[in-house]
Amino acid sequence: MLSLKPELLVSTATALVSWEYQRKALEAEHDRNSADAKRAEASLRFVHFAGFWSHYGHDNHHSSWPLHRSERIAELTDFAEQHRGRWLTPAAGDVFLLASIRADRHVRAGIIAVVESMGMLLDGCPDFICTTIEGELGAARTDLAAPRVTARFVRRRLSPGFGDAFIRWCDLAPEASPAAVEYEVPRNLVILDRTVRRRAA
Repeated sequence: MLSLKPELLVSTATALVSWEYQRKALEAEHDRNSADAKRAEASLRFVHFAGFWSHYGHDNHHSSWPLHRSERIAELTDFAEQHRGRWLTPAAGDVFLLASIRADRHVRAGIIAVVESMGMLLDGCPDFICTTIEGELGAARTDLAAPRVTARFVRRRLSPGFGDAFIRWCDLAPEASPAAVEYEVPRNLVILDRTVRRRAA
């Protein structure tokens, strides 16, 4: 089982961003006003997707990702508090939860890529300028089509004074969760089509 390493999560999430060709961090100041529960759930599914596969072991077909899969951000918050995984300061690889404008709930989940700087709010509470990796994963489907994954870099000001939460998941106990998708190891790594080869000759 893979050891829990923040850099594995950050590198996996960065690879997902590369699909979208958005390597420049976007400024996002209006997400705190969001009331779209479906987008909040989709952002949480993205975090679980990146976390699970960044810690997937091909030897035992299990992931050591420690955060339990949940559909609601409030469930993740409760889990982190129960297991003492919630911190007041961010670090690269942490999962962050963005608070609403009223700080009465969390409206988005994402991954801290880097903490650029630290400052102070007027009330003395620390705030942090961070580059984050955020995305959305569609809900599970019953047909064969895989849900779409989107990802982007975002530059945010985060602070526990705003109600934002930081989850230091690498300090939690690793899990041993099986993959929902089975992969078969190919018997022949090279397949030679003799018919095509004869035609080329």
